[in-house]
Amino acid sequence: MRRGRGKAKGSQYEREICVRLSAWWMEDEDCDDAFWRSHSSGARATVRHRKGKKTIGQDSDVCATRKEAIALLKLMTIEIKRGHNKVVPSDIIDKPRSAKPSAFENHLRQAIESSEKAKTPFWMLIHKRDRRIEMVYIPMKLFDAIINHNNAEQPKTKIRMFAKVRGVGWVSFIGVHLQEFFDFAQPKVLQQILKESKHGR
Repeated sequence: MRRGRGKAKGSQYEREICVRLSAWWMEDEDCDDAFWRSHSSGARATVRHRKGKKTIGQDSDVCATRKEAIALLKLMTIEIKRGHNKVVPSDIIDKPRSAKPSAFENHLRQAIESSEKAKTPFWMLIHKRDRRIEMVYIPMKLFDAIINHNNAEQPKTKIRMFAKVRGVGWVSFIGVHLQEFFDFAQPKVLQQILKESKHGR
């Protein structure tokens, strides 16, 4: 029963995030339908990937439901986690080598592997613990690219980490408050980064 409630809670949060992503990306507070939960939260794409088949826009927790939204998912895959109240990024750093991967490390690996399967330049991990401010984690390379294209004020609260993720290797990433990310990362800037990534810049 508890697991069922937790799954329902996660599904509801994914829908809430999709609404917020829609308003941010479309730059329209009334827009709530540009993104939505992908089919089985990416599970279908995972199964098809094992068979050597590609499922466009279904590799992560979020899919596009408007053509204007497709560009964001060509730039990054998006994974969403809710709960996991004891999960923090530092778990990757201070766990013994003999210990199993931490939950945060597993979340990070899932985000990276989703990006690799979808062949997107970047990934995003959104995580909200109960009674905590929601965070977004992205590769440091993407954060630096946004800074290079953007004169907006950087997020005040930042977590920068360089850590080894089992099965992936060394990963450099940054975590900021989700709302601060929305204020900092302008959609037109991300669209420009996507264009440049296609040309190898």
